[in-house]
Amino acid sequence: MTDDTVSLHLLTMVPEGDEVLVGRLDTDSFAVFPADGAAVVRRLQDGMTLTEVADWYHAEYGETLDTADLLETLDDLGFLCKDGEKPTAAADGPLRFQRLGRLAFSPLAWLVYLALTAALAVLYVRHPGYLPHPGQLFYTHSALAVELTVVFGQLPLLFAHEGYHTLAGRRAGLPSRIGVGTRMYILVAETQLNGLLTLPRRKRYLCFLAGMVCDVVLIAILDLVGYLLRNNASHDHLYSRLAFALSFPIVTRIAYQFVLCLQTDLYFVFATALGCQDLHGASVAVVKNWFNQRIGRPQHADPTAWSDRDLRVGRRYAPVLAFGVVVFSGVWVFLIAPVFVQLVRLVWEGLQLGAGDPAFWDRCCFVALSLAQVVAAIVMAYRKHNRRRTERTRGRWAETLEQPSAAEPDHPSPHDRATHAGRSTEKVITP
Repeated sequence: MTDDTVSLHLLTMVPEGDEVLVGRLDTDSFAVFPADGAAVVRRLQDGMTLTEVADWYHAEYGETLDTADLLETLDDLGFLCKDGEKPTAAADGPLRFQRLGRLAFSPLAWLVYLALTAALAVLYVRHPGYLPHPGQLFYTHSALAVELTVVFGQLPLLFAHEGYHTLAGRRAGLPSRIGVGTRMYILVAETQLNGLLTLPRRKRYLCFLAGMVCDVVLIAILDLVGYLLRNNASHDHLYSRLAFALSFPIVTRIAYQFVLCLQTDLYFVFATALGCQDLHGASVAVVKNWFNQRIGRPQHADPTAWSDRDLRVGRRYAPVLAFGVVVFSGVWVFLIAPVFVQLVRLVWEGLQLGAGDPAFWDRCCFVALSLAQVVAAIVMAYRKHNRRRTERTRGRWAETLEQPSAAEPDHPSPHDRATHAGRSTEKVITP
């Protein structure tokens, strides 16, 4: 790259209202540029030199383009090709599983999904006793079997949920993949929708909602199968009860989707529809700043860290956070607490039977497995705490060694006003 030529990596540009989201797919680096700033980047990508772009900008907007600051901004975002570095190129051919993704969301597939959902609705209307309830989880008197069903029986269903997120991404041409992460110190499956921000807003919704579509279909299949097997007297309805037991936790996970303060799949749908980059962070900052102001304490966060739109929408979105707390409380009171009470009762009754009864050892194994999960959660929490403490220590050293920066200009140029949108696209995570 000479002094007057700029080599850029392959960039995508997606309109976002009056602004443009510019990003690099292979590194998940995105930034929101004003329209004139995005026009400058687009002309550089088309091969115009810095001088030509500066002349065009002056003729079009009547302002002088600060090319040095422009290059610094592009370099910070990783958009510039370094000396000897080759620009990224578009992927050749369809992605792996892209055809499967198109099949999973084809018109025929949607007809099947709707038919299953309609059949489930008919079942619930004609037989209200099959509506989801905590008692369905106790398909056997063995507390250990119930726990194993919840812990391990849900694993393939969780990966099916994440798999549908992945297929929706592959259908749209994104290199999405399933990984393993942590949520509240618990191992979870998660889908990384790399490059999601390169899609127009209307095409992102399916990527967010695909997991819930899968959940509804799984509930329909399991409940319908459970209903059809109810007359299998040779197994005393065991398989029927097991199907309903596998279905109930999925219902709980769908309920959790409405706890938007946990940044669930539905949260990303709302944030995308409202055109916000960090709706949750802005809303939390608005609420905490309001509360601190009422009690005479300093504000929790600097509002300038968020865009004007995020703050404006965040003020109206703040009550939704309270609604999420209500939903969360309702899930625990009506779905989780009855299960916990029933498990405590089973354990207490089993331990009273003594070592000569198999139920005693069943409850002992249940307690041992439960304690092992608690210990694992504590160890993970401790490691995470140490990792964060180490990062904070490094951050303090970095802040100490950082050189003072130059003062910002009174009238920033378009590229100065670019808002960094993060180096990682939204991750859809399901606990």
